[in-house]
Amino acid sequence: LGGAANTVANIRSLGGQVDVVSVIGRDENGSRLRKMLQEIGANVDGLFYDNGRPTIIKTRVIARHQQVVRIDREVKDPVDDVLKEEIIRIAEVTLPKVDAVICSDYDKGVLSKDVLEVVLAHAKDQDIPVVVDPKMQNFWYYKGATLVTPNTKEASAAFGKDIAEDTTLLDAGKTLLQRLELQALLITRGEHGMSLFEAVAEVAKTSGQTKVTHIPTVAREVFDVTGAGDTVVAVSTLALAAGASMLDAARIANCAAGIVVGK
Repeated sequence: LGGAANTVANIRSLGGQVDVVSVIGRDENGSRLRKMLQEIGANVDGLFYDNGRPTIIKTRVIARHQQVVRIDREVKDPVDDVLKEEIIRIAEVTLPKVDAVICSDYDKGVLSKDVLEVVLAHAKDQDIPVVVDPKMQNFWYYKGATLVTPNTKEASAAFGKDIAEDTTLLDAGKTLLQRLELQALLITRGEHGMSLFEAVAEVAKTSGQTKVTHIPTVAREVFDVTGAGDTVVAVSTLALAAGASMLDAARIANCAAGIVVGK
């Protein structure tokens, strides 16, 4: 299971319940994907078929334990209006029943400005945390989310300047936190661990008050970073849903990511 489905697999592996809202192709791989999700116990009632695109497949070519190249078979166009309305409808129906929402954005055409606006507005009305694993295409549509978890490259692109040292990191984190009006921003920094930026209070939006915590990496050995972002967003959201503080959720996610990259 890859992409957003890997996020689902991470949550299920820790005992969390998941309702999947997404799109697959009407093909053999789509049937396989649906079955695999059902087999791990995910609810796939919100998994829609799109006749105009294949189910995404990533093929990794490995030589002597190292990935040489990856071949992606996909269509990244936005879903049509009919499918978009179906996604919005199922999201509206599902939201009142959940403890948290993850927007696992892979920039494949499912998460659009319209979908994100509906999800964020409904979640805010019902005091449900929304955690986003972002892509640059939609970055400024995440305004009002609870937590956004960019890596250094994504945060640099959004900030408009390369995060190469602590001063730029602090400037970028505080700026993105305030511009998106988030409760927290978690920048994942590979071998440098993570940096958590938290709005101290409502006044932080105007006064610039931000609490910054640097969390060192716990990974003893890095073998493959594939899927580390999925693990961070899955575990941090599950921890928040279970009542953890933002900092504890980030620390737990950091431990989980440290295990994943060693595999």
